[in-house]
Amino acid sequence: MKIFESTQYVNLQEREQPWYKLEVISMWDSINDPICYRYADATLISYRLLKNTPTSKNSYKSETIIKLTSEMQRELINMGYQLK
Repeated sequence: MKIFESTQYVNLQEREQPWYKLEVISMWDSINDPICYRYADATLISYRLLKNTPTSKNSYKSETIIKLTSEMQRELINMGYQLK
């Protein structure tokens, strides 16, 4: 399984299948719960995980993943993230 980091570019022209991508949660966001964390120097950054499904060559719809599968957990740990 491939999970894209929050700053990685995803080319919609090349994506036909859904993909997963992390998104930074703003410190002012009181709606979304973090799925994982990572430190940048002394700052803790919270992330949510999105499943993005293409709707055309130029657009996609996103849904927030609330429960991680064991495969997702392994991938995030291997990427250096701390799980919630």
